[in-house]
Amino acid sequence: MSKDRGTFAAEVMAASRLYGVHKIRSRTKEGENCQAALEVKSEKLCIHPPVDKAKRFSAQELTITHASETSVMEGRDRVFYRLLTKFTVQ
Repeated sequence: MSKDRGTFAAEVMAASRLYGVHKIRSRTKEGENCQAALEVKSEKLCIHPPVDKAKRFSAQELTITHASETSVMEGRDRVFYRLLTKFTVQ
């Protein structure tokens, strides 16, 4: 994926601003309740198709949202979400 056929979405998301920190509840592998703090970033990008598919598919303006855990507890994996959507994110 690229923003201007030279910049990758991961690079843009790494430099994007932090929208906030949200807390969620989850369970460890042993079934114990725990709480995690997620940092949420969002950016609107124009995503271009691969060069060989550019004749059949047009570029799309998508909103990319990343939510990643700030610190990982023992007993469970790190929480990380990625969402790409054509809908407006508020």
